[in-house]
Parts: sequence; structure tokens; C-alpha cells
Amino acid sequence: MTNLRTLVGLRTAIAENFFSLKAGQQALVESLYCPECADERRMRLQALVISGLTTANPKHSVIAAPPPPDVYGTVYPPDEDPEDTALKHLTENGMSPTLVLLHCVQCDTLFTVVVYKHEVDEVLEEDVAVFPSKHGGLRTEHTPEPVAYYLDQADRCESVSARSAAVGMYRVALEQMLVLAGYNEPMLGKKISALDADLNIPNSKAPDWARGLNPLYLTTIKDLGNGTLHTNGGDITLQLNATPELLTQIRTTFKKLLKRAYDDPASDAKHLADMVAAATAMSPSKTKKVP
Repeated sequence: MTNLRTLVGLRTAIAENFFSLKAGQQALVESLYCPECADERRMRLQALVISGLTTANPKHSVIAAPPPPDVYGTVYPPDEDPEDTALKHLTENGMSPTLVLLHCVQCDTLFTVVVYKHEVDEVLEEDVAVFPSKHGGLRTEHTPEPVAYYLDQADRCESVSARSAAVGMYRVALEQMLVLAGYNEPMLGKKISALDADLNIPNSKAPDWARGLNPLYLTTIKDLGNGTLHTNGGDITLQLNATPELLTQIRTTFKKLLKRAYDDPASDAKHLADMVAAATAMSPSKTKKVP
């Protein structure tokens, strides 16, 4: 499964479907997190421009479409995979500018994806920008609004490759989770320390989602956020550690946190309520209450 937010993932998805895309057809690719569905979803990919070449006019493409099969049923050249040829071309010659549209197969939410060049240390490098038609980031159905707000901000930052800013917003989202759990200490580090202390006290206010969770996850998110938000003595090279791979790891961590904190409890409550309702219907003389 490829991550369509990354240059490598997008390049792979395009290369695997290059000739059909160049012919104006759509391709089914995986995957991208859809804020409307609140989960990873397959996408219908439509390429408008690939590496500066309008895909609506295949004859203008640098990569010629493969010739039809010969009488023996083989495609010339027999030792060259068309997908490998496309991937090699997109890797060696770059993808900028590329413009594609992604549609969620579940809800049809639209994502406009652009590959562009920008200067990094006086060298032009390619990057990906993803613009969803619906905002929300990683928010789920049961994510509280104060947490969802900063998840959305993190997603918008990441969408335009402002990765340091995205890491900082994930840090604030975590702090909001602790505030909603009743931790109002003035700094995130003190909130985490208070939570750690409560986890060792029976019947404390520590939230269930934090029990059994490695506390290093929370500390690491704090440290990553601090590293991107602090000036670090003016050494901005440290910000280069906010890589696409790091953002993927942080997103994966938050998916798990949101599921533990908000979605699993809501799902369990509904599941139990449905069972109690069915039991009550079977025994109308007995009134059952959901504990």
C-alpha cells in the first residue's frame, strides 16, 4: 500500500498506471486518509498533467505508449516492463509540474495533488502538496472539537510541506487531549508527569486510554513538538528532521490514540446499549439499565 501523500508513493502509483492515465482513464490506487470517512481509503486517480505533459494528448508524451502485441502475443520490447520504464522516466526526469485529482471511492471527497519544485539549500527539489476539498485531518467521528481543530491545522500544514509547523500542531493536539482529561498544568511536560503519577494511583482520574500505553509515545510527541517550535539556538538545520516519514509515523500514532481515547469507548457503549435493548425487548417485564 503506497502513501499518496509522499513523492515516492505518488510516483509509484502514477508509474503503475501510467499508460492508462496518459490515455485519459482513471486508475484505482491506494491509499490516502479521508477526513470525511475518518480512515484510509482507496482513491480514483485522474492525471491532468504528468511531468509537464498533458495526459489528454498521449502523442505529446515523452514516453510512447507500448505498441500492440505482435502475432506471437508479446509486447515489444519483450524484456522491458512498461511500468518500470515509466517509473525510471519519472525518477530520472522528475515529476514537476504534475497535477492529479484523487476522489475517495467511498464518499467522493476530492483531493487536488500538485508536484512542484522549491529551493532547499540553493538546490531545487521536488515536493508534493495535497489540498482536500474537506478539512479535518485525522479527526474521527468522536474526536472532540478542541482536539480536532489542531489535527486539522496539522493536516493543512503538512498538505503544503510545512512539516515543522505540522509537528508543532500535533504537539498541541496532544496537549488538548490531556486538558480534556483533566490535566491543566501550565506546560505539556508537567501534564504528562501528572498523568504518569496518576497511572500509579488506584482509582485516579487518569483516562483509560492512557492505561497500558507506553508513556514514551507522549513524551516523544512533546519533544518533537518542542524541537520544531523552539529556536534551538538558531540552528534551523535541526528542522530537517521533520521528514515526510516522521509525519507518517506521527499520524499513525495519533490514529491509535484517537481510536483508544474516543472511538473505541463510543463503539463499546453503542454495542452494549444495543445488546441491553435487545435483552429488554425479550424480557419486557424486566427493565435493564446500561451500567
